[in-house]
Amino acid sequence: MDLDRHLAALLAPLAPGDELMKGARITSLSTELGLRVTVDVGGRDVHLEIARVEDGGRFAARTERLLFRYRDGAGRGDVDPALGLALCKALAARASARELDEAGARVREVRVSCLLTTAGAPGERHHTLSPYVGCLVGCRFCYAQSRVVESRRLARLPEVPWGSYVDVRINAPEVLADELERLPRWPIKFCPIVSDPYHPIERRYGLTRAHPRVPRDHRGRSLAAPRPRAHALSPRGAGSIGLRRAPRGLHGLPGHATLRGKRPARKSSHVSSWRAGSPCGAGSCRPA
Repeated sequence: MDLDRHLAALLAPLAPGDELMKGARITSLSTELGLRVTVDVGGRDVHLEIARVEDGGRFAARTERLLFRYRDGAGRGDVDPALGLALCKALAARASARELDEAGARVREVRVSCLLTTAGAPGERHHTLSPYVGCLVGCRFCYAQSRVVESRRLARLPEVPWGSYVDVRINAPEVLADELERLPRWPIKFCPIVSDPYHPIERRYGLTRAHPRVPRDHRGRSLAAPRPRAHALSPRGAGSIGLRRAPRGLHGLPGHATLRGKRPARKSSHVSSWRAGSPCGAGSCRPA
């Protein structure tokens, strides 16, 4: 890994000579003693140091993967805490959109011609839907990795560790809307098996949040979706993935929890489902 290039990428499009924030001009970047950005504030240097979350220690600001600290460039240690905090927050805000690249993640934006995949035994047919392929969580026990790795090999993509790459199907909502008009009206299982719906890249692209809104416009469709409360990225509940205006819920796939009605015995604790129809109020769209 070229640390100089990655440090520059974290700041891009800013570079030495640009202002990180008003009155704070970037003077230099260094990787000799870790990742460091030096800014000039009123004629004095302030070092902003970047570390991995795994390294721990004190910090003034952080992102998903990185910690940000400050210290006086002359070694006197008398940087005003409010100034240091503001500088670190400004740097963290700049770096947050690029930190996946800094950490070595390989993110590809791809366009697909089809999205829904047929699944289930005869008489229990349904579609599956995955807005991402690959994952940035990297669970060692994940059963998807061997299948996804084989697909990457067939596509002659480089061999890289599971958890360090993801393909983003950027046109997935448009393809889904088209397929809902053409394909059999089976339930849709929106619980990806080739990715995690709420891994860090979802913050950037929002595809998991976008998909529940598409079947809402196609009455009669059932959608089994990951429960937002089972994922740390959605602490505010249903509204954070677009379920607040979701249609009235009926049973989707057999054995899955539903948004309305009596809860059946279920195979998964992470799934809720609804049927496209008339809108419901926020109070009646609670996950089961």
